[in-house]
Amino acid sequence: APQWSLREDGKALVRSFKLVAVDQSSAEMRNFKPLDYINDVVRTLHSTLRKANVQLQVQADPDLSIYSDAGAWAQVLVNPINNSVIHAFGPDFKDATVVIELRQQPDESHLLTYRDNGRGMTAEVARKVFDPFFTTNRQQGGSGLGMHIVYNLITQRLRGSIDLVTAPGAGTSFRMLLPRLSPSNSV
Repeated sequence: APQWSLREDGKALVRSFKLVAVDQSSAEMRNFKPLDYINDVVRTLHSTLRKANVQLQVQADPDLSIYSDAGAWAQVLVNPINNSVIHAFGPDFKDATVVIELRQQPDESHLLTYRDNGRGMTAEVARKVFDPFFTTNRQQGGSGLGMHIVYNLITQRLRGSIDLVTAPGAGTSFRMLLPRLSPSNSV
């Protein structure tokens, strides 16, 4: 296994922060490798994940390259991760795990799955999770916009669909089906 020095890790973290920040502010379509980009996004959240003792696994084809809005992808990943840390796990949760998986479908669309093994949601919360301003954490500063933003990015900017599977005690899974975009059919 390769050995990484603190200096190299620091450089990678700064590079990831810069890349993700620029992508989130530009809303430009471009070619990128999702596995590398997902890892860049996760790297920017390393401190949050470490403090919450969350193990995160990313599964994707390292050779896959797509044309999409990388900044939208960043938001689609950051918001669920933050929600898992705050809502699904909490400070006393043991063995907290998040898995992000990307698979190319036979029709060349992409299935992006985000799942945690956290507390899950009641049916009432699940029905409202994509509604604007809905939060179960208002007293601690939650705006209730995170998953509403994710829903809009998936369905409008990336022209896909998102499904939620959850139950109390059974974790939460978001399945996002994203059509193949190209420069000729992009937004």
